[in-house]
Amino acid sequence: MIVRPEGSLFFINAHEIARQIGFLVKKHRPQVLVLDMSRVPDIEYSALKMLIEGEKRVTEHGACLWLTSLNPSVLDVVRRSGFAEQLGKQRMLFNASIAMDHYHQLYPNAAVISTQHLLAN
Repeated sequence: MIVRPEGSLFFINAHEIARQIGFLVKKHRPQVLVLDMSRVPDIEYSALKMLIEGEKRVTEHGACLWLTSLNPSVLDVVRRSGFAEQLGKQRMLFNASIAMDHYHQLYPNAAVISTQHLLAN
């Protein structure tokens, strides 16, 4: 499943985005949750900490979190936090198209559930 948050992520709206993502994960039970961050111009550190905690919850539901299309400022925050190292190169992908290709290599018979847009503002 690909989820595309839209807008800056900060402490106030991160709770709502996390709630929406949690609902989608419980509903669809994806093997992989791809967060396409192409429409997130920046992320506050407290929102990133929530994302890190969310990755743990996604894993507990049997899914794997991948990040794609990080803008330079978001990528910098993710790298400085150590989260990029935690995810590794296999789960930090350049864009959603590459993520789809990687997904189909790992799960050749699986289908992509959907792309969901979540407004952060």
